[in-house]
Amino acid sequence: MPERPRPAQVWLHAGFHKTGTTALQSRLEENRAALSARFHLATLRTDPDLRQVTEAARRHSETGDALDLAVFRAMATGWLASLPITRGQSILISSEDFAGHMPGMRGLRDYGAAIPLAQAFHAAVGDAFGKGTACTFVYTTRAADPWLASLHAQQARHAHLTLDRDDFANAFRPAADLGGVVARIATAVAPAPVHRIALEDAAAHRLGPAGALLALCGCAAADLDRLQPPVRTNPALSPDLVAAFVALNRAGLPRDILRARKDALLQNSPAATAPQFPVSAAGETR
Repeated sequence: MPERPRPAQVWLHAGFHKTGTTALQSRLEENRAALSARFHLATLRTDPDLRQVTEAARRHSETGDALDLAVFRAMATGWLASLPITRGQSILISSEDFAGHMPGMRGLRDYGAAIPLAQAFHAAVGDAFGKGTACTFVYTTRAADPWLASLHAQQARHAHLTLDRDDFANAFRPAADLGGVVARIATAVAPAPVHRIALEDAAAHRLGPAGALLALCGCAAADLDRLQPPVRTNPALSPDLVAAFVALNRAGLPRDILRARKDALLQNSPAATAPQFPVSAAGETR
């Protein structure tokens, strides 16, 4: 029986939420065929089986339980080993849920779980492909104020959020030190490389954060020039609409009525759009 090929490298873009991740993943997916000689690409949209792994990561972030972390490692190992890679390919994975739930969800105050999750994933790469398999972590970050505003706008869609934007920002400002989390991850998974891409810097790239990521992965400028640029923007909730959602959340409405009223507000609101990679507005780019 022929030996399964080992990936040339495993690249994991593991977060963070609201740092342009949806736009980044869309660019990768749109250029999947052009990238296929070099990368086996895995996102939640290209590989439905990845979801069971990211759900295990989110579960551990919620419980902090060692058994849940072991389950995540085992599921990541099995999933990695099942990937149909060809000789010479690297694996490129992008999902912010590898950092767990975003702060503010399920009672989480920060990204503390991202550190053990990175350690467990690094171990899973060795379990799946053998010790010494190259594994590199990449995290996209964003300046504190726009990140907190975007996090608040995202969670205003959910019934649990009753804080206005300023109170939310004050409550979760310690979680906005994303660079500090990356530094802790780098220490935890050393000597595996850990890189940080600031959204403010990546926004200038023709392909946005995806271009910055692919350049980091070793793609030559000439190869990047052949890839398709962004074709759509992500909608942003206006500040007034976010405030209206928070007011509805405070009203104690039954969940079905709350959802219906939010849907009605969305339908009657002019479609708001943000820059493709917003860095200073309360947008909905992930």
